[in-house]
Amino acid sequence: MKDLRILHQSVLDRYSVEKSRMIAIVGNAGIGPDDEEMINTADCVVRFNNYATRENVAKTSDPFKCDILFSTFDLHSNGCKPNDVVIGIPYPFKAKEINLKPQRWYPNANHWMVNPYLNMEMCAEMSINSLGHAHPLPSIGFTALWHMRNWPGQFYVCGFNWYNTGHGQFQNHDIRNTNYPSNWNHNYNKEVRWILANLASKNNFIFSSECARILMTAKQVLSNRL
Repeated sequence: MKDLRILHQSVLDRYSVEKSRMIAIVGNAGIGPDDEEMINTADCVVRFNNYATRENVAKTSDPFKCDILFSTFDLHSNGCKPNDVVIGIPYPFKAKEINLKPQRWYPNANHWMVNPYLNMEMCAEMSINSLGHAHPLPSIGFTALWHMRNWPGQFYVCGFNWYNTGHGQFQNHDIRNTNYPSNWNHNYNKEVRWILANLASKNNFIFSSECARILMTAKQVLSNRL
């Protein structure tokens, strides 16, 4: 951990990412039939936590395929060998464990860490009153999307469902609500609202058909069309 670096777009340097290069950001909710080709041909594949060993979700033929792993180090897939590992901000922040696990689990990877002050900024942008260090925190998937929003490259986003429970509801709560339970680990309603406002219309962010369907329904509900 002596060489720990603060997360920066230079994490992409080894992948020779230019504006025309593709980065696949693959969530843990399972992939669709059109996603595997995009993942396999991407110049860089971003994954999360214990992505390779999650049960009851569709995976790529090589479930361990991963270049950059974002993790809060409470979950792990044995056999995963990313080139770069990004330590997210969990709650509680068990500094002793996080000091040991990256080197034990991913000894050959470069180690990066999310800037805790930017974690606070993420929460402020979503109007989450946690100051970046208590629940509800940004999910590790949202953390990656937020950081990469202005990075160079083309981004393909798949494998996210944001705990969608249908008709513009996430975590069984309407996306139009302004008040949500304060004991949630993450607030996916607010994450989806941020994505709609900041990523959905960006030319260099392509969402899988399933992600696009979920986001479109949420947008329609927010516009009171459903």
